[in-house]
Amino acid sequence: DGVMPQTLEGRTIVAGFARAPALVGQKPFMLAYGIDPKSGRVIDQRHDLYGQSVRGRVLLFPHGKGPTSGSMWLLETIRRGNGPAAILNRESDANVSTGLILSELFYRRKIPSLDRLTPDPFNVIRTGDVVEVDAVRSRVRVWPRSAK
Repeated sequence: DGVMPQTLEGRTIVAGFARAPALVGQKPFMLAYGIDPKSGRVIDQRHDLYGQSVRGRVLLFPHGKGPTSGSMWLLETIRRGNGPAAILNRESDANVSTGLILSELFYRRKIPSLDRLTPDPFNVIRTGDVVEVDAVRSRVRVWPRSAK
């Protein structure tokens, strides 16, 4: 179809590869009490992704927030098969990175993650875009939803 993807480069947090539709949240995300591990749905009513499922999506949000137990909420969500395909952040935090590292160690489930992307992913990626996360090469490629 000739549509060239836009490429972003960043810092790898967890190496791996995923390709999935994007789910973009504009607000920092509290994993503890913010996501339901049984369904993968965002249950924080104050968050702009409230009601959306993170399952199998490339989840983009600025950074995590809240108690350190957030890493365990993420880990449990992944264990139940309801986790995201990949996570992109403006700046990764201990909650997100710890949950992803433990997922790989405990369950051999690698959820690739990058942060510090340029250009700013919030200016490029929209919910529904197809996003390829290559956290081995520290890059992300984006195909706009309208381009198919």
